[in-house]
This record gives sequence, structure tokens and C-alpha cells, in this order.
Amino acid sequence: MPDKLGIFSIKELISEIKLVGIKPIYVLIGSDAYLQSFFINQIKNNFNGKEVQKQLYSFNEDEGDHILNEITGISLFPDPKIFILRDINKIKKSHLSDLITWSKILNPNNIVIMIKNQFDLKHYSIKELKKNFQLIDTRTPFPNKIRDWVNYILRIKNIQLSKEVIEILIENCGDSIANIDNEIEKIIISDFIDNDISSSITDSGMKDYPIYKLLDAIGRKDIKLAFKVYNNLWLNNISLPQLIFNISNFYQEILWALINQKNNDFALNYFLKKNMSIYKNKYNFEEIKNVISDIRSMDFKSKTLPISDKALMIPFLIKICDSTHESI
Repeated sequence: MPDKLGIFSIKELISEIKLVGIKPIYVLIGSDAYLQSFFINQIKNNFNGKEVQKQLYSFNEDEGDHILNEITGISLFPDPKIFILRDINKIKKSHLSDLITWSKILNPNNIVIMIKNQFDLKHYSIKELKKNFQLIDTRTPFPNKIRDWVNYILRIKNIQLSKEVIEILIENCGDSIANIDNEIEKIIISDFIDNDISSSITDSGMKDYPIYKLLDAIGRKDIKLAFKVYNNLWLNNISLPQLIFNISNFYQEILWALINQKNNDFALNYFLKKNMSIYKNKYNFEEIKNVISDIRSMDFKSKTLPISDKALMIPFLIKICDSTHESI
């Protein structure tokens, strides 16, 4: 069943496909590249081992007439094709109408998957598509849905892991389903036992820190870990604006926690949500207000002054972890 916005989950659609087969057109709405690829691969797997061609087009770069001719034309070769259409907000009304007409003609070999990264249900193309086809949610899942996704991926891959290993997966990779799937693939290939799995996941996480590890470190006021993680992020070319965005959201969430209010606007991952009580006990209300002010100051200076990322971030980390909040 669709949600209150009329959007279907990937898991619902995959279950439906197993029961009633593949439909000619699907519409993905949301920018999570992993979920988009995951759904496309699940469609491909339903052709029972046949060779399936994937053809990618963009209504922003390719001629609409050419795209429609490729989809609706009669091919000399019977191999199934998946047409992946991006930038569908640029599709002309006439091409959209032709595509809807084509979808009513049974053609088991050609499947069209239309993708709109922006989650905008008010655009005319989405409104029209929603009348005729199922819209599938490919936004990055909220933190409280990560565990469901881990269990779902494990079930699809037909492998079992202990609860302890699943927790380690979530804690080390919980901000990205793609990272979790990658670690699961390593487990399958290596055939680890549980202890080896735990060590492997932890070691892997230590080589390439996710941003939330920096948030956890500054939330705990652990200056040594904060420096270690930030240096790793800097070496991996994680930009200062990206860090500022995540740090700002993190401290806004702590502020809400301090005033005993829930707020889902900042979408922190499961690991950070779980440890929020630790973070809020490290700060008082005035400290958080000053930290948020410092974040804005750092953001302004990064855009207006010829100063390096490190020259801004290192003093900021020291001030946070030393509980000192004068202007940077």
C-alpha cells in the first residue's frame, strides 16, 4: 500500500513484482543513488538470467524524439532492455503522453525506469505520472529505518548474522546503506566467523571515517578522536561546507534534546540518535547557543576570507572540546 503521499516503498514493489510480474514503467523519486541502482538491479534479476541491456538517457541532454523512438521502436533483437530516463522534469507533454500510450501496449522486453532526484510531487510531469504509474520512494532512509534495511538486504542475499554483528554494521556504516551493503558483500566473499566479521568491519571503518564519527567525537568532547577523524576526512577531500552542514544539524538536534523536544528535520543516523543522551549531558543551553553561533561565523569566514579549511576547523574543534566559545 502507498503511504499518505501516494508513494510506494521499494520493498513493497519488489514483493509485488514477484507476485504479478514486471510492469512497463516505474517512476523513482528521490536522490539516493544506491536505492536507485538497487531497484534497477532487482528488475534486471527478474529476467531469469537473460542478457539485459541497460540504456541511459537524459531529457536534459538527449533529444526527446530520439528517446521515444528508441523505446517504442521495433528492435531486430529480442533481448530485453531497461531504459533509464533521468531529468524527467524536462520531458515535453507530448512525449509524456506518447510514453503513457506506449505503456498500455504489452511489451515484455522493454522496461522504462524514470528517475527524478528532487522529491517534488507538485511538478506537472510527476502529477501526470502518478495518475498512471506507481511512484517509488528512493530518498535516503531515515535513521530509524536503517535496521529494517539491513535485515532486508540480509534476507535477499540469504545470509544470517548475529544481532551483535548487525549492531556493529549499523554503528560503523549506519549513515549509508551503500556502505552497509558493501560490508555485507565482504562478509559473503570472505566467509568470516562472527569475531572475524566484527574485527573486519571495525578495521574498515577506521580506515575511512564517515562524517558521523566526527560528530560523535565532538559530541563527547573527545579532542584526540576529533582531530584523528577530521584529519582523515580532510585527507579524503570532504569539503568544509559539507562538514559545516552536518555539524550544524547535529548541534541543532542537541539543542532540541536539551529542551526536551523531538525534531525529525535533521535526520541524524541511528548511532547518533542512540547516543543523544550522552551528548546533551556534555553541554548546557548557553554552550549550544554559542557553538551554533561559532558554526555560522566559521561558515561566513569560509566564504569571505582567503583562509584554509584546517585553519578554520582546528580552532573550532579545540574551542568545542575545551568548552570555550568565544568568536573564532
